[in-house]
Amino acid sequence: MFVVSFGFNPRKLLQRVSSDLQGLLESDELWLCAWCYRCTERCPSGIQPTEIFLLTRNLAARQGHIPANPRAIMGQIMRSGRSIPVPSDFDEWRGEYGLPPIGATISQTALDEQRKIFGEKLLRRLEA
Repeated sequence: MFVVSFGFNPRKLLQRVSSDLQGLLESDELWLCAWCYRCTERCPSGIQPTEIFLLTRNLAARQGHIPANPRAIMGQIMRSGRSIPVPSDFDEWRGEYGLPPIGATISQTALDEQRKIFGEKLLRRLEA
C-alpha cells in the first residue's frame, strides 16, 4: 500500500506544544495546519487543537518566527489585498466570460483597513 506523508500530525503537534514549545515555535511544522478543523471535530477528548495551533502560531509570530512562505503570503496580502498576485491579463480573461474586472489590488480604503487590522507590529515583522 502506498502512503503519502506530509509531515503533519495534529497529535504530535499537540505533544510538542507541551513538551517542546520553543522548538515548535521556531519550526515550520506549526505552519502546516490547513485549518480544516478535522482534528477538532474528531477529537475524542473534546479539546480544540485548531484553536491551540492558532494561539501557538500567534505566539511564534510575536517572537518573530514566521517561515518564508507564510511571510510571503502575508506580504502579498498587505500589498494587494490578495493572497496571490493577479496576472495583468486576468481581467481580460474575465471579460471573455462576461465577468466584471477585479483589478490587481483591492481598494485603497480596504487596504488601509486591512493594515489597521494587521497592526503595525506585524507589518514590521513581515518587512524584517
